[in-house]
Amino acid sequence: MPLFPPMGMPPPFPYFPVPFPLDQFYHPTLPRNINNASNGQIYSQPWSTGLFDCFDDIKNCFITCICPCVTFGQVDEILSEGQMTWWEAALMFGLVELLCCQASFIFAWYHRLLFRKKYNLMGNLFSELAITLCCMRLVLCQNYRQLNKLGFDVALGWKANKKKRRRISSQAAVQFVPPMANPGMFR
Repeated sequence: MPLFPPMGMPPPFPYFPVPFPLDQFYHPTLPRNINNASNGQIYSQPWSTGLFDCFDDIKNCFITCICPCVTFGQVDEILSEGQMTWWEAALMFGLVELLCCQASFIFAWYHRLLFRKKYNLMGNLFSELAITLCCMRLVLCQNYRQLNKLGFDVALGWKANKKKRRRISSQAAVQFVPPMANPGMFR
């Protein structure tokens, strides 16, 4: 009994050959940015955590519930790449929330738009406004968790994350040197 059908017969299911090995061009942890500017289409990747998954990180959920300005500041430090420290952003957010009767959702909304644009995430202007207006603390928690999924340790801050990434990349750059051949007898 033959294991394979004769060459003249088609395979029993639709067969579509893969033009290249899948793992050659695709890495699941790296963000994929597939933009086609010729027809105006911009494809975004989905959020890696849901809006209501705040209990995945209980510590951050508790901090954001009690004092959302801390989470805002920590995320903003990473988002601004260290141009503003977390406590400066937290102070600004807290003062606006205290003095302007909860108008800090405008900061959180603008922050979310910048976040989405920088990391090419799905969403649009009006849905983000509605979500931030109704569920600002959940939005802050989601931003924090998204940065964690992208490989940042948000609690460390920008400078420590930069050092950590530099150390990891330098360790990965160490090349393997093959052993030298024994210069003994040859034929």
